[in-house]
Amino acid sequence: MLNDKKKNYSIGLDIGTSSVGWAVIDCNNYKVLRKGNRKLWGVRLFDEATTAEARRIARGTRRRYDRRRARIKLLQEEFQNEINKVDTNFLKKLKESAYHEDDKLNKTIILSQEEKTKIKKYNDLYPTIYHLRHKLISSNEKMDIRLVYLAIHHIIKYRGNFLYGASDFNTSNLNIEELFENMLKDINDISNIEKIGDLTLINSKNLEEFLSLESKNDKKLELTKELSQAI
Repeated sequence: MLNDKKKNYSIGLDIGTSSVGWAVIDCNNYKVLRKGNRKLWGVRLFDEATTAEARRIARGTRRRYDRRRARIKLLQEEFQNEINKVDTNFLKKLKESAYHEDDKLNKTIILSQEEKTKIKKYNDLYPTIYHLRHKLISSNEKMDIRLVYLAIHHIIKYRGNFLYGASDFNTSNLNIEELFENMLKDINDISNIEKIGDLTLINSKNLEEFLSLESKNDKKLELTKELSQAI
């Protein structure tokens, strides 16, 4: 409270995250004072303060991707000579595999029919990269250097974890349907069912079947249809 020669007055502040309200009142009758024809009250608006969290997350993500690219580059340098003995364009084909065959702008190497046949055979033998990794670990058979590269590339790129001992993991004993059911139940238990629906209504067997479809579009359609029943 301040005191001048004429009257006592008090300045009140209402401080928020993006504004500050203020008023000057008479201490005797609690009325807002005037200066000329203006009442002494108002508000000042400004941009809300933000933390460095978003920038920190973005910086961490950039560093993680930079380290990933560095690991993959080192791997390619180690395998380059041996891979070139089999296919000099393998790494370039691998990079361009994300593009459609009709994409003339980004697709510089067109696969031969023989190569397409080999790729189809590979996909039939190893539906996922984990099937290939299991084959390499459990077999003494000499494998194509390109398959060895793909397996190590996946390990180095995503790294995984060491939560399971070697004796605890066996692909032949995996029950995908049960894993889905447990996952959906856990999500249901910790989330607000009123907001996302009842996930236990989802058929886990169907999810396993749909994720095995070759066509990405078919996967999307079937999964959307199945999930829409619960969400």
